Amino acid sequence: MSGFDSVKYVKGWTNTTDFDPDAAHYFVNLSDKHLYNFEILNSLTLLENYENLLTFMELQTQKVLASDDEEKELLVPPFDIWIILLTIGTATNVSKDQVLKESDVYNQSRASLNKRAIKLLNIYSRILIDFDTNKYSQYDLELLRCQIFIVLDAILPRTDGRTVGSSMSRTLRVKIHSPAYGELQNPYSSYKDCLQQLDSILGNKIIHKRLTQPGEMANLLLFTFSNSLSKQQDNKVQFLSVYESWMSIFPFLFEMILLRQNYYIENESCRDRSQIAPALFVQKLIESPIARYFRVINSTQFVQRFIEYIFVDCPDHKSQTHFVNEINDPKSFNISSTYMDRIFYPPDYAINCSMRLRRQFTFLAFHLLSVVPNGCNLISPRMEINKFINEMALELYSLQEITHFESFLMSDNLERDVIFIPLLLETVFKSILEQSRELFNVEGHSKHRNLANHNYKESLKSKFYQPNFINTISNFTEAVSEYEIALDHLHMKQDRNSKVAKQEEYEIKLKGFICVLIMYNFCCFVNVNQTDIFSCRASEHFSASVKDIITHFEEEIIKLDLEKKNLGGTKQILSILCHINDF
Repeated sequence: MSGFDSVKYVKGWTNTTDFDPDAAHYFVNLSDKHLYNFEILNSLTLLENYENLLTFMELQTQKVLASDDEEKELLVPPFDIWIILLTIGTATNVSKDQVLKESDVYNQSRASLNKRAIKLLNIYSRILIDFDTNKYSQYDLELLRCQIFIVLDAILPRTDGRTVGSSMSRTLRVKIHSPAYGELQNPYSSYKDCLQQLDSILGNKIIHKRLTQPGEMANLLLFTFSNSLSKQQDNKVQFLSVYESWMSIFPFLFEMILLRQNYYIENESCRDRSQIAPALFVQKLIESPIARYFRVINSTQFVQRFIEYIFVDCPDHKSQTHFVNEINDPKSFNISSTYMDRIFYPPDYAINCSMRLRRQFTFLAFHLLSVVPNGCNLISPRMEINKFINEMALELYSLQEITHFESFLMSDNLERDVIFIPLLLETVFKSILEQSRELFNVEGHSKHRNLANHNYKESLKSKFYQPNFINTISNFTEAVSEYEIALDHLHMKQDRNSKVAKQEEYEIKLKGFICVLIMYNFCCFVNVNQTDIFSCRASEHFSASVKDIITHFEEEIIKLDLEKKNLGGTKQILSILCHINDF
């Protein structure tokens, strides 16, 4: 059982025996026991006793996690407390150190309030994603899901939008198209939420009120992506502000939006997927949670704008400039006079964290596209899978920094990212070949083609090598042979005398090398059930080819005095495959 197909206790509109026609499908009634817990958490919040609020929740969750009981009693926070936790998570020590200390005088845990709130978000997120009815009551889990979905439905746009006019002068008027939001409504008559009596928490505005203002959701996303790379720009204040707050809050929101999406597809889009026409199902997808979330990207050229969001502040050869407005009051980015920086975050770590978040955001788009029936296209957001992949590949190809390129494609969650990273890898490799044809042999290589069972005649007809990563990924031997062919194309040409030209060629072909290594990693994951894939003959041949291209690159770097680009995450693949640790 999973978090999107469990509907035993829901009282929404499709439950034919006992339903509330005005309630959301996921709505779950409140028991007396949980109402009591709701009121305790509510009282602590109204007293602004956030330290005791978090302590109470921590003790309850730790008790549950440490218990060996078959069915544990889970403390379920109400929807308004979820808003409070998210808002506390935005108050970092960097700019709110004095306020946090005043709110947590004893600080027995030695952790700041915002870090404790974020830890609770992650604990409950894991419980809900696992949805283990052997550990927790099914009713408790469905009630927990209901509270989080109430919050999500309040912060996700509900309609296509409204037009907000802003006068720039007496003669010029600019119209801004902004998505419209619903109000956060309390569905329980027996419970009075605390949000009507609170406007800010620890000096930060209540998060759902902020996110539903015109343009703020999109601005927040851009702001987080941009400043997550500020470590390289020596802007420590803004980097630490987003690292300790939004870069932990956004993964939680993305996970919950994904769960909400799966629930919508399974239960709310239609009663029976097999009975609905593909065109009608696509219309239903327009109102799905991910599609609603993407409405914050207000553009008729959705794909181009979406890609700009993903790679904001990642220098590319297109020389595009991105502008990001501040989210909170500018004073929130002044370092608190009592704050002391005790942790050093290496630049590579900052890049990996930034790209991990961007990759998770990208996955939402591919997850939405994955359920679009064949022959149909999404109207809102306007996306078509082939165009989307091609545009993404071109942007990756144009990135100036090898570290940005590698970190974005090097997945830390193979099970999730296998639906789109291999597609990007193949298309990026094609883009490298097509955009820099003068650097490659125009004749398709015959070597290994029969081993890979590839359509070699078609390759000769086109007079140009076409990578075939996706079609061979489920057969380890064929896939590895295909990767060897790709590596054959990455040797440096000897007819380019300019050092600048050779440096450019080296960096382009290094990107191709990274693509092949990461593709091999995904291939091993897909074929993990095959016996001894790392010691088979195909793997040994591939390892020899990898060592050969590495030796070739190093010789060219020394001979031409090129600037060596060090690899990051793919070093792990080289270490396992070839026992190479210093490339």
